[in-house]
Amino acid sequence: MLICFLDEAGTSDLRQGFPKDVFVLAGVIVGADQSVKADNEFAQLKKNYELNEEDEIHSAWVDSKKLDRIQSQITDLPAFAKKSKKDRRIEVKQVWQGQIQTDQTKQEQKDYKKWSPYMHLTSERRSRLLQDACDILVNLKLPVIVCALDCALHSDGPTTYGRSFMHLTSWFQSLLENRPGLVVHDASNKERLAKDIVKTHQKALGKLTSKAHTIYPVPLFVDSKRTKMIGFADVAAYAVRKYLRCGDESFSVELSL
Repeated sequence: MLICFLDEAGTSDLRQGFPKDVFVLAGVIVGADQSVKADNEFAQLKKNYELNEEDEIHSAWVDSKKLDRIQSQITDLPAFAKKSKKDRRIEVKQVWQGQIQTDQTKQEQKDYKKWSPYMHLTSERRSRLLQDACDILVNLKLPVIVCALDCALHSDGPTTYGRSFMHLTSWFQSLLENRPGLVVHDASNKERLAKDIVKTHQKALGKLTSKAHTIYPVPLFVDSKRTKMIGFADVAAYAVRKYLRCGDESFSVELSL
C-alpha cells in the first residue's frame, strides 16, 4: 500500500486577490514499510537543530521574516550562535519584547507562538533546516506530487482546494499501479471542515478516468504532531510556492509529477 500525505502552502481563498500569490497543494507518497524510516529521519532532523519532539517544522514560520527582523537587532551574531540554546532564546525574546507596542501585544503573542520554536536558530541555520528536510525527501526517493494554482487565473476561491486535490488524486492513482492507496490529511487544519474534505475526496474519485481506482474512498485525518510525514508535505509545498512566487530557489525538492 502507498500513502499520500497532503499539506498546502498559501491561501485557498484566491478571491482575496493577493498579488502574485499562488496556492500549492503537495503530496508526499510513502510505502507503509518506508514510513517508519522517514519518521525517524525527520525526528533526527529536529534533534540536529535543537527542536523539541513536540515542535512541528512549519516552513512558513521557520522562514519567518518577522524573526529575521528581530534577530537583525542582535549586534554580535557570531557570538550569539555560540551561546547555549537557552541563552539564545532569552536574548531573542528580550529583543522582541522591546519592539512590540502595547496595542500590538495580542497579535504579537499569536505570532510569537508560531515562530518561537525556532528563535534559537539564526536565519542561516533555519534555511539550512528546510533544505535538509528537502534533502531527506530526495535521499529517501519519496515521490512528491504538486498542484499549484495562480490567483490571476483562478478567482473562484471556494473550489481552489477541490481543483488541486482532483489533480493530485489522478496523479496518485497513476503511481499506484493497482496497489491500494490511502490519502492522509492534516487534522489540525481548522480552515477546512473534515466533512467538506471527505466530499471533495469522493468527488475526485468519481472523476478518475480509471474505472477501477484503488484509492480508499474515505481519507484519513491525522494530527501533524503525530506523524512527521505531514511535515515533509509542508516543506515540499512551501519550497514550490516560494519558487513560483518570486523565483527563490533557496530550497529545492524533486517532483515526480
